[in-house]
Amino acid sequence: MNIVRIAFLGMCICSTACLSGSLHYNQPLIASAPVAPMTIGKPRAEIWKSVVPKVGQSFFVINNLDQSSGLVNVSYSGDPEVFVDCGRIISVVTNARGTRTY
Repeated sequence: MNIVRIAFLGMCICSTACLSGSLHYNQPLIASAPVAPMTIGKPRAEIWKSVVPKVGQSFFVINNLDQSSGLVNVSYSGDPEVFVDCGRIISVVTNARGTRTY
């Protein structure tokens, strides 16, 4: 059993000696701006009648509505790629096949 472990460890060391590389993370270029609260000086019923139909026609999916509390629970159904930037990961790998950048 010890011979198998030693052989496995030797293979791991030899295989990692042939592989080298680096990993770099680049943060997003633009930080997102905080969203400020907004107060609308109109009655709730008037806002409800104008806003809820427009939300239902947009890229949001309405999950739950409660007019008495003013709750509108929505989910985003579009492609978030244009709005979300998590940065970039750059990986440089060098092995027997050469150096590649991902």
